[in-house]
Amino acid sequence: MNRSAWKRLSIFLVAGLLLAAFWPPMRLASARPAALVQPFLFPPYPGPASLEGLFDHAGPFQPASDRRLVVFTGDEAAADCPSPLPAGYTPPPLAGQCDGGSGIYWSAGAGDWLASDGHSGVDFGIFYRPVYAAAASDQALAAGWDDPQDHRAGLGLSITLRHANGYRTTYGHLSAVFVQACDAPGCAALKAGDVIGFSGNSGNSAAPHLHFEVTAPGGQAVDPYGWSGEFTDPWPFNPGHPLWAAYPAVLPYGGGQVRLAPSGDELAYPAQGGEGLVVDDDSAGFSESPPGCWMDIPTEAGQSQGGGMRFTRPVSSGLATCSARWDFPAGEPPGVYAVYLRIPARHASSDSAGYTVAHDGEAALLIVSQAAFQDSPFLPGGWLYIGEFVFSGDGGEYISLSNLTQDPPAAVRSLELGADAVRFVFVATLQPEAAPGP
Repeated sequence: MNRSAWKRLSIFLVAGLLLAAFWPPMRLASARPAALVQPFLFPPYPGPASLEGLFDHAGPFQPASDRRLVVFTGDEAAADCPSPLPAGYTPPPLAGQCDGGSGIYWSAGAGDWLASDGHSGVDFGIFYRPVYAAAASDQALAAGWDDPQDHRAGLGLSITLRHANGYRTTYGHLSAVFVQACDAPGCAALKAGDVIGFSGNSGNSAAPHLHFEVTAPGGQAVDPYGWSGEFTDPWPFNPGHPLWAAYPAVLPYGGGQVRLAPSGDELAYPAQGGEGLVVDDDSAGFSESPPGCWMDIPTEAGQSQGGGMRFTRPVSSGLATCSARWDFPAGEPPGVYAVYLRIPARHASSDSAGYTVAHDGEAALLIVSQAAFQDSPFLPGGWLYIGEFVFSGDGGEYISLSNLTQDPPAAVRSLELGADAVRFVFVATLQPEAAPGP
């Protein structure tokens, strides 16, 4: 894609994104140097991605009124072209036109358009892909909608994780959340690379992408790429070095020839595994409560598992009036199983379906935008991978879906909630716990 084409695409992408990055303005009483922290971040997605929005060191929380952007390399961009243009600097494609709109400005030093003014994170240009925890975490501080009443607000469906060094990472504009917020450090056990959600286009977003944000222990957003400019970093809270222990795989910036950020190795996608154990909506392991609350209909080939599915109307307040349950198959050995949800290609327009995974004495509520995956080309065979879970096999373990959703009340009457099948794929046996020492 040439730069002029990318400019048009970027303007479309960033339009509407900037407000999503503007958390309430911070009043900074004084500038403190960032404490030294060892690199601890790993790529938050599989495969490569384009860099579409960068951390603005000139003021990541202010509205785009300064019309100036400074990125981690020290490259600057501004709405007003420098005049005269410094010697050796690349002029914009259209003479004298440095404002691309929506916080996108021409950088004569980088020789490319840079986005976006006032941005407090990094935007990776990926469509619908698994999202990985960028570091080990012992607590999900938040997991859900920025505003359950308005799914186009802020970061939409998002996750914030706490890490042992006091830093936090936030993953925004998701289409599914596979972790549940919990109350205190130690309430979760996530490893770097664990699947925590699926990227998407929720919230104040104009195109699918992943907003990735890092927050220091003091509460200040910082750039995971650190600072490598030749002058003093204008954002004084930022560490002077990258926080990446391994760089994400990134394409040349904006699809052009400029490579602002170093690129690491691509991470693999989660393995799809075999057919596994499928519990369909017409099998013995499926039940509904109360009986008959789901409408059972046939479907055309490829629209559902086994040629049929069920659907009902969601409710957004009070108690659930209808639920479906897929039991973990009886008689199967205990172990770690990958779990997949079959999202039907019809009658699945809810934006906030709540699936409960009950396993090994625990239960977690996951949020899935069925609308994002209904007849999606990004799901092989319509199966959505939601992660690996330990199943003890001692009964009482299941996946359930109720019709109580977080769809906005104004929209819920026009929506449908689909129920089809669940697949369990054996991954590993359970390792025996070590005997206590003397």
